[in-house]
Amino acid sequence: MSIKKIIVAALAGILSFSGMFAVSLLTAPETPPAAENNDVSSVQAAAAHDEFEKDSNQITAAAAEIESGAIKSITETRLKTLVYDVREKIREYETRLKELEAREKRLEIARKTLQNDLQKLDSLQIEMASTVAKLKAGKEELENSRIKIQQQEQENLAAIASAYDKMEPAQASDIIINMSKLKNSGSESAGIDDAVKILYFMGERPKAELLAEMVRKEPALAAFLCNKLKIVSPPSSQQ
Repeated sequence: MSIKKIIVAALAGILSFSGMFAVSLLTAPETPPAAENNDVSSVQAAAAHDEFEKDSNQITAAAAEIESGAIKSITETRLKTLVYDVREKIREYETRLKELEAREKRLEIARKTLQNDLQKLDSLQIEMASTVAKLKAGKEELENSRIKIQQQEQENLAAIASAYDKMEPAQASDIIINMSKLKNSGSESAGIDDAVKILYFMGERPKAELLAEMVRKEPALAAFLCNKLKIVSPPSSQQ
């Protein structure tokens, strides 16, 4: 029950009590009183009525004042509640804002890291492509530098090498030295390739004796031919 209703109920009780009192005075049984008694009764009734009016006015004013104070108190309470709610919302907003800023910073760091990784990956791809190109060029160069023995010349080279196996190392070395210095159709390596092919098919012992003799006569050429023997490509390896 509100304060206003309580005050109104109290006022109604007082008014009822006062009314009953006034009515009892006015409706009292008439006795043949003296003139003085009639005057006293009238004065008492008038006084009771004035007191009733005065009490009514005071109660009404008190009710208004109490009601105003109650409304003011309720308003202040609601205002405090609203202020508290607003502050909580502000704190929540600031917390959320800080979380978003921290998340934004993390995303920015992640973006930069990813960008750096992509740049490194691009560099690695370029480097890898360059390496692959170099390896491919090196492989092609190696293939071009190989001394390839064709299938149709294999039997002839084997027969010639067998003849060199039977020669004296000194004689065979002279032939190989001169052959290495020959130029066929403008190619300086043609004679060297032929000499390497013959050495490839020679027996191990005759070949060793021939190279030993060449070391005594032409050591640089002997070393060069030995290196060339490592890149001979027989028909079986070319398939």
